[in-house]
Amino acid sequence: MTGPACGTAFRQPGLLLLALVICLGAGPAAGRSAPPDCFLQPERHCIETLRSLVEASVREIEDGRRRLWVQGQLAMALADFGEMTAALDAAAAILDNNERAKALRFIAWEQVDRRDVEGALATVRRIENPNLRDDVLRSIAASQASLGNLGAALATAETIGADYARDYALADIAHGRAGNDDLQGAFTIIGGIKRPGLRAAVISDLAVLRVRAGEVEAALAAVRRIEDEEARVAALGRMAELVLADGNRDRTLAILTEASALAQGIDDPAQLDSALLTVVVGKTGAGFPVSAFADAILIGDPEQSARGFIHIAAAHARLGDAEAALESFDVVLESADLVAEERQGDLIRVRLAIAEAAEGYAERAFKTVAGIANAGVRDNGLYEVTATLANAGELEDAKAVAARIGSAATRAEALMLVARAAAKDGESGRARALLHEAVATARQHADEKRRAGVLLRMVEAQVATALIADALATARGIESGRHRAPALESVASHLSAVGDHDAARRLLAEAQSAVSDLPDAEDRFDALHGVASMQARAGYADMAVATAETISDGDHQAFALGAVAAVQLRGKDFVGARATVLRIRDEAARREVLIRVALGLMEHILTEADSEQ
Repeated sequence: MTGPACGTAFRQPGLLLLALVICLGAGPAAGRSAPPDCFLQPERHCIETLRSLVEASVREIEDGRRRLWVQGQLAMALADFGEMTAALDAAAAILDNNERAKALRFIAWEQVDRRDVEGALATVRRIENPNLRDDVLRSIAASQASLGNLGAALATAETIGADYARDYALADIAHGRAGNDDLQGAFTIIGGIKRPGLRAAVISDLAVLRVRAGEVEAALAAVRRIEDEEARVAALGRMAELVLADGNRDRTLAILTEASALAQGIDDPAQLDSALLTVVVGKTGAGFPVSAFADAILIGDPEQSARGFIHIAAAHARLGDAEAALESFDVVLESADLVAEERQGDLIRVRLAIAEAAEGYAERAFKTVAGIANAGVRDNGLYEVTATLANAGELEDAKAVAARIGSAATRAEALMLVARAAAKDGESGRARALLHEAVATARQHADEKRRAGVLLRMVEAQVATALIADALATARGIESGRHRAPALESVASHLSAVGDHDAARRLLAEAQSAVSDLPDAEDRFDALHGVASMQARAGYADMAVATAETISDGDHQAFALGAVAAVQLRGKDFVGARATVLRIRDEAARREVLIRVALGLMEHILTEADSEQ
């Protein structure tokens, strides 16, 4: 059988992880027997080779915890490959009950994915851990329902021990029935869900499906079955959003009017406020701020009231009624004054100022924040107002607000935001001047660590706006070698990307020199580890290995080499990664690094797979 290279042909990364551990030499038996071109072997030969190598290696792993882990990975990898009998045999060899149960759960999940429901049911009977068994039974029930076998699905759900797990299984089945247009059947199943909150959430989901199908009355009928009044208001709010998206404002208002009447009958003050705010947000979003006012004035909690009136003010502003908008902003300010806790009142003022800035009232926004006594909160508020104005293209107003920030570091970051907005608008000269001012401002900050962090972000902003010479000058002006190194890397990464590899390598060598003389050994080792990773990410593995090997401590050096190998593996340089790992002289350290590298690669592959979906 000839097919894709080993480690690339599988839906899950389990086998790839094992291939890395074995092919790179994680254990004595594996190191003796694994061919260097394992990744180039045909699938069938590779799986058989890997299985025999892992089984041989397991016997030589002294660490019991690590041995269990490898055994579990082998069982899961075999299941991933479709070798279910071999996977079950491998799982049976795991002596720890919990680890064996985890492997069996994975195998059962694989069987469910392959529509082998009977096989999964047989596997689940081997799982002794009740929680893990319930996890699998839920998956099996959902699979049976998707195959149209509703009776079997419900029967499986009934075998689930924990109430919460059984409820979620019924929710899965109900979603499946609704997706197949069996709304009545779905409601019958929902009736078996014991948790009111989950029951309400499922009904709300079914209502959404009905609205999207154009069946608004059916959706309303569904929502009216929700017992909890606050949950019913929330579901009506979701419906209203969808109806509004279809352009039906009148129907939207009718739904929200029903929600308002329902909300006003809620006895619990906190639930009442939450439900009324849902109505206010819905009505203002639909362009009915006057109607929303009647709900907002009933909200008792000052913070919730403030949120409501901010939405009302923004709606008035969108409709061109400046006077009404300002009146609503005044109500928010009054709410802030009513709050007993000063910090909570300050946060309301910041939220208000952001809303005022978004609607074009820059000076008013500044005055709102200026009334905050706490300097840190005031500076953060001015920063948020600056960001809002800059994003809206109001660069002069944004710069004026930024100039009023007390903290030099925060003021510098605010100026950087304005510079980025100017660059986005094509004003490169203005952006450069603003960044120059921001760098000069950052250097005034007293705390060295904060100053260095802000200057690093300045370097990144200068690189992003193609001001490479300025970025290099800023980077070299950072006093701390530890903080100067990543700034130099930022410039080097750009140079590497545009093909100026000689200049990039010089800067990365400079980054290494910047941390080589740090007085504290641990700091120096960690910093050199970081530089080696930088060099590897830039594509210069030879430099990275050489930097890692300047670390005098054996364990730190091993993990730095592991970091380099991890970067190489992500770039699919398997041969290079193997060579890097084999430079680790201590066998125990090499094995530990390989495990970490393999786990990191698994996480990377899963993240990539998620981003592609």
